[in-house]
Amino acid sequence: MLKTRTKKRAWNKDETVRQRRPFTPREVQVMRYAIEREQNGRDLALFNTAMDTMLRSSNLLALKVPSKWRMRPIPWARYAWLDPRDYSTHRLRRTKSSMVYEKTRNLAACRELLGHKSIGSTAAYLGVDQRQALDLAKKIEV
Repeated sequence: MLKTRTKKRAWNKDETVRQRRPFTPREVQVMRYAIEREQNGRDLALFNTAMDTMLRSSNLLALKVPSKWRMRPIPWARYAWLDPRDYSTHRLRRTKSSMVYEKTRNLAACRELLGHKSIGSTAAYLGVDQRQALDLAKKIEV
């Protein structure tokens, strides 16, 4: 007898999925300060790790931590008094890479940091327009 799988409802069914802008440096500063003020070591460690490594949220939440720190979704946006429904943990990944790109305009470095295979996908991810991306790509030797 064959087992059939029941199809699960997609988490984003009937939702408008869009790319969200990265956090501003001010928002990051406010979130970090609020987490420190609450003396929440787990959230602070995960927040700093997310900012420094640019891991995807699924990879971040899979990290092994002591059992007293149970893994759960982290609504960091609430620390900056932002509506958590408008923000995602993935924005942390986009935040640092966007800051690196703004300061250096080095799309190849951002591609490497994000682990993307093509510079085109990095350009789309960071919201760089196509002409600007092609101009930058011509200047970069790979």
